[in-house]
Amino acid sequence: MPDNINKNFSMKTNSKRIPLMALLVIFILSPYGYAMGESSNFLWPETDYKGEWTARPMLTGNWGGVRTNLADKGFILNVDTTGTYQSIINGGLKETGAFGGSVDYELRMNFKKMGLWEGAFIRLYGKTRYGNFVNKYTGALTAANMDGLFPLADENTTELMSATYYQYILENLGFYLGKLDTLDRDTNEFAGGKGKVNFLNQNFVFNPVTMVTVPDSALGAGLFFLFPDNEDKFSLTVMDADGHPDDTRFDDAFSDGISFMLEYRMHFEPLGLRAHQLFGISYGTKDYALVDNAPWLTIAGIESSDVTESDKRNSWSIYYNYDQILYYEKNDPKQGLGYFLKLGISDKKSNPIDWCYSFGIFGTGVIPTRNRDTFGIGYYYTGVSDDTPGYPDIISNAEGFEFFYNFEVTPWMHITPDIQVISSAFNDINTAIVGGVRVKIDI
Repeated sequence: MPDNINKNFSMKTNSKRIPLMALLVIFILSPYGYAMGESSNFLWPETDYKGEWTARPMLTGNWGGVRTNLADKGFILNVDTTGTYQSIINGGLKETGAFGGSVDYELRMNFKKMGLWEGAFIRLYGKTRYGNFVNKYTGALTAANMDGLFPLADENTTELMSATYYQYILENLGFYLGKLDTLDRDTNEFAGGKGKVNFLNQNFVFNPVTMVTVPDSALGAGLFFLFPDNEDKFSLTVMDADGHPDDTRFDDAFSDGISFMLEYRMHFEPLGLRAHQLFGISYGTKDYALVDNAPWLTIAGIESSDVTESDKRNSWSIYYNYDQILYYEKNDPKQGLGYFLKLGISDKKSNPIDWCYSFGIFGTGVIPTRNRDTFGIGYYYTGVSDDTPGYPDIISNAEGFEFFYNFEVTPWMHITPDIQVISSAFNDINTAIVGGVRVKIDI
């Protein structure tokens, strides 16, 4: 964490475009970077679109060979849609049900295959939100359905979340710049996936202590290093602290402050069992307040005018996660049982979530003949900052539980029943029991 950054840091009007100019210079010079080895020609794994409709990974298949031809020329287009019905069976702010979902669009471009220079890639990522969600009726600090938060938590819209350029400058070192999305932060083998694959609850997707200092989509740049001979990865990202999915902010980017996010994820095998751990730090130079545009107010259905304003200051968070396989089938390593753990702590003066933890179990193929079905059981606990207005008389610590079972109907279609028990952080709201079903289709 950059301790030497002045908490009153601000960018003058005549210099606020300096970061953007620096990014432009890097982009112009990038074709003259390091010549890549064959192993670094792909930033993303390739997909085999061929096969019968019950066995291929995408509903629409290979489009008569068009998808493979496009991939050979450097263009990969993926689209998926997720729809979820959830009902607050008991408790919460309101016993109600809602159906909502999203459509994700992703275009990946490989410059070498396009006949340009090596080690360069572009990713365009758009997202549509539709329908309604029960998030604001559970009485929780965090969302019961992560998918309902993006692009915007309270509006059905389509936004460009990311337009990012990647460039390797050494065999294992590269940079990225553009409009970045951070929805894949706090990566974990069993607890992640943007709420579209595994757990629905936000606490199991990415660490909630990062919600204040890490914008979901913003102009920025970063460096990444992929360690040779293993899966370890280091990244450092710098972003406009006031970035939003529905605004590029080219005219005043970085004028309200800068957000930094550093992550190091390492792979190792204690006792021969596959494991990962991730260390993360975020820091924001923006002036944050406990109730200043706080996501938990929207999620909990609380008006900001109902709580007392707090002092503004810079903010930070530190987070950690761990996952490990406990058992796997010798003839099929994808089948097995594992567990995960997540921890987080933040600046309680500017973040309503002072600390939190979650843990759980994840399994694949535990039922005979259902080799690709998955399930998860998780528990989380959220410690509310004692500086939060209304603590502890109105608002206090919260906890929750989630169980899901993901049926693989085909490789491109998954149906996931889900049940959650959510203890409200607000003392006068009863514990909510939320049941639902999610359907995801890779098109």
